[in-house]
Amino acid sequence: MQLKHSYKVFITKKVGALTSKPYAFTARSWELKSFETIDIFDSYNTSIRIDVRGDSIMRIQPKVNKLSNDLITDKIRFSYDGLKVQRLQFPSERVLDNVSLISWEKCFDIFKEKYQDYKNVIGIAGNYTELEATVLFKKFINKIGSENLFVESMLLSNNDLLQPGINISGDNEKKDFILFGFNLKVDIPLLNIKLKFINRKYGNKIYSIGTCNSLSYQSMHLGINTQAFLNFITGKISPCKLKNPKYIIINSSLQNKINHSLFTKLLAYANKLKLIYSVISPYSADNGFNILNYNSCLSHPYNKKKIIYLLNVEVNVKKNLNRDFIVYQGSHGDQGASIADLILPSAAFTEKRSSYINLFSKIKTSNIIFHPPGNSRADWKIFKALTEYFKKTIELNNEDDILKLFNKYYSYNKKNYFIMDSKTKHLKNYSKEHQTLVINNIDNYYLDTSITRSSMTMNKCFLALKDKIKFNFLI
Repeated sequence: MQLKHSYKVFITKKVGALTSKPYAFTARSWELKSFETIDIFDSYNTSIRIDVRGDSIMRIQPKVNKLSNDLITDKIRFSYDGLKVQRLQFPSERVLDNVSLISWEKCFDIFKEKYQDYKNVIGIAGNYTELEATVLFKKFINKIGSENLFVESMLLSNNDLLQPGINISGDNEKKDFILFGFNLKVDIPLLNIKLKFINRKYGNKIYSIGTCNSLSYQSMHLGINTQAFLNFITGKISPCKLKNPKYIIINSSLQNKINHSLFTKLLAYANKLKLIYSVISPYSADNGFNILNYNSCLSHPYNKKKIIYLLNVEVNVKKNLNRDFIVYQGSHGDQGASIADLILPSAAFTEKRSSYINLFSKIKTSNIIFHPPGNSRADWKIFKALTEYFKKTIELNNEDDILKLFNKYYSYNKKNYFIMDSKTKHLKNYSKEHQTLVINNIDNYYLDTSITRSSMTMNKCFLALKDKIKFNFLI
């Protein structure tokens, strides 16, 4: 049975006729203990239920609610077999090509010794870092005298562009949607399904500017280059002349891929015509980074010798970093750990309480299901211990204290939105060579995190998609 969305979303039938292949004939329902948590692999952060037997995850299912419509992505449903593979359990030091296990005290000694030599630290956080670690990472880097905080993804570098989050509930029959720079089937699959339901129920018009993709519902593609962008913000294309109010969904990576002034003109035009818009990211951690004033990783020169502290940074590390001394903190021995000189093991999302701001501007929190293996610890506890080792103090003793501190940032920034200048007179100075507008944020849907790359099932999905085989994980 081949579903139209089966390679992105698995639909569970309530009659029990469909069973996921990895779970088939492995356990009985009365043997399982269920835990409720969230999906951290995209900014939708849908609620999920994890069924456990002993110390093993047997299956992951959606938690039934109105927001998720009983849907979860293939990535969270089938990647749980990667949670036990290639785990980092003990602090490690690399000398030449030899890696040796060390104690936490020895690990902190090495870091402090290197810090005294280089006197500066660059902190780079990964796309799926939770709020607790984001806050403590910023505190730690600032306490030791550095302001160099960056993110792995191509995030908006102007923090005044914070938006209150996407809102596609209520009066949907009166809205038309315009997607800027998104391939929603890959970036945020559940949002794509949500728009599909709205389109079929109310007949909303949906337009897209960027790479041309089949969204599995009726939509109009307006162009792939900057000419389409200019036509939109100058009002030369038909969507601007329709009667229904427009809801513009903008990919946050656009600001780093096209001229900055052109991006600001888009928002200026939206404000001028009183269009509703949201600048969102497909990555679950980016809203927290933006609120806490992290910077875009692309804007930093790597030619200076410094300590580079990687927090769950996993993708394209070798291409972007001209390293001198690299510290990696994460749960899996993946690309970041392979080039690190010092490795600090941390807990996975099922082994710690972690919070995220989803694309609806709601704080979603995951729950602890297992204890961290070996000597690994939650990220925020590692930063607190490191700060105290440098004889600095952080008066945050648990996750609740951290979230209270974060809420001060969040409530302040949420009331201070940036209103763009509505003038568009400088558009004529833009280059006449209209280049392709957007490249997808997520190049490889199934293998973009260390957990999914460690999953045998996700690797099968990748091979099936790569070879265009109709590989079906439903039985």
